[in-house]
Amino acid sequence: MKARPRRGKTRTAAGLGHVFGAVAVLTILSGCVVANRAAVVEPVVLDWENGTFVLPLERYAMSWQEYWTVSHANRVLVARCLAERGFPSPLAEQNPADYPLHDTRTYGVWAPRVAESRGYNLPDAGYDEMGDAIAQLGPEWDRAEKRCSGETQSEKLPSMGIYTETELSLVDRGMDESYRALLASGVYRDEWEKWAGCITEAGLVPDPDRATLSPIIDFDGDAEVLIRQAIIDTACKERLGTMQRIVDFEAEVQSRFIARNEGALLRHQAEAREIVEKARTIITEGY
Repeated sequence: MKARPRRGKTRTAAGLGHVFGAVAVLTILSGCVVANRAAVVEPVVLDWENGTFVLPLERYAMSWQEYWTVSHANRVLVARCLAERGFPSPLAEQNPADYPLHDTRTYGVWAPRVAESRGYNLPDAGYDEMGDAIAQLGPEWDRAEKRCSGETQSEKLPSMGIYTETELSLVDRGMDESYRALLASGVYRDEWEKWAGCITEAGLVPDPDRATLSPIIDFDGDAEVLIRQAIIDTACKERLGTMQRIVDFEAEVQSRFIARNEGALLRHQAEAREIVEKARTIITEGY
């Protein structure tokens, strides 16, 4: 099974009916043109510098930057409650624009620049420092924060990224469909075996779980060793052209899913955009 991040909250936001209405009109006007549109395979661009890419279905959900914006807005809501009780809110003091860009690891680390800079580690988001700052506030702050979090639950905005809600969205289901198709394909089998042979020749051992293209590594081992291993791993993927073939396959499957579900996906996209705008307003108003 694919390891996908599943973070999020139960949807509680209201007042988005006008979005659904507007998109519904567009869908009715377009009629069968939307329902029967031929699948158009959208090209997937690999950002080798940052190790990121966006699959076609992801354009109908919040980006990770937008997800963090919504998360920050919800922190601001809690911060307002804390401020009324005379407590600070270190989490709300962070700037969402400063949150580090995570590389896309759907199939493992794949960009040599990422491997050279941090191996298999995620970018430093300052969680340790923030945890230390919160720990110094003491148990009274903890109790107040829990109360405020509960009291503001009905105001909080839902996140509509990829696998960020408790229940799978239509976008999530499409992502699962394309990934299962990829794992069952000869394309993935061939690419996995070529990559596995390449890293084996260089002294690494591929993880037998073929749901990802990752070698067996000791995450608690020496940092420099891990970086060298990551460089070998990603150099093989780059030289063999592994990633482009894999993402192109998923893009083709997703494009067919989009053609079958475009009306509902457009409604999902419109709702997500509306929520992001609400989040930006909350952040601007502050606490």
